[in-house]
Amino acid sequence: MARGVASDRKGFVKAALETGKVEFLAGRLTCAESLSRTTLENALAWLLEQGYLAEDGEELKPGARAGTAEDRAQFVQQLRGFARRA
Repeated sequence: MARGVASDRKGFVKAALETGKVEFLAGRLTCAESLSRTTLENALAWLLEQGYLAEDGEELKPGARAGTAEDRAQFVQQLRGFARRA
């Protein structure tokens, strides 16, 4: 993963919780219940199952479906679209 980005499951979830809190306080995330550890752990499991992320030992890396930087940016935009509809 990129420098400054969590490289294991625990760090990934912690970083997502911290980012989510900032987004919630800034008003860009409206559902506080989405900031649960269980929800984020399930999301991480889904990303691993779908092949967007892979594990090498305990280290997280881009998976086979991660594609190019442009592909990943498009995927992020799709996810943001779901968040806006909630």
